[in-house]
Amino acid sequence: MQNKKRAALVTGTTLALVGGGIAFAAWTSTGTGTGSVTAGSEVDLTVEQSDTEAVSGLFPTGSKTITISVTNPNPYAVELDTLAWDGGVVADNSECDTTSVTAELAPGQALGDRIASDGTVSKEFVVSMAADADPDCQGATFTLDFDASAHSVA
Repeated sequence: MQNKKRAALVTGTTLALVGGGIAFAAWTSTGTGTGSVTAGSEVDLTVEQSDTEAVSGLFPTGSKTITISVTNPNPYAVELDTLAWDGGVVADNSECDTTSVTAELAPGQALGDRIASDGTVSKEFVVSMAADADPDCQGATFTLDFDASAHSVA
């Protein structure tokens, strides 16, 4: 009986070792690797007057409203942080002193708009002429410079 137990124990141990050896002998593989992507570059916003016809009739102590549009040509949405007249004014008459012409965002024209990819937002600006405007500015056309900034949003 003891031989049967011993034979069974030896057979069981042998099978366990052989079975374990077979499982241990199976090949396993692992690996690592890399991938890459290149970021695009931002494209400047387009800032331009969007009125369909020229605004005319500005006079000393008077003001006119113009509409400035900001277009986002980027492939992602942005939020408009700033849109302002940068202080630059050029007249088509070089004798005209343009310091009497100013522009400011019209009341109620808040910033912070979300501009979708290829989307546009428009804001009104009030262009004013001071009472002491240069007489050489009569009939002049004024070109004003505007700046905008925005940041990407989800």
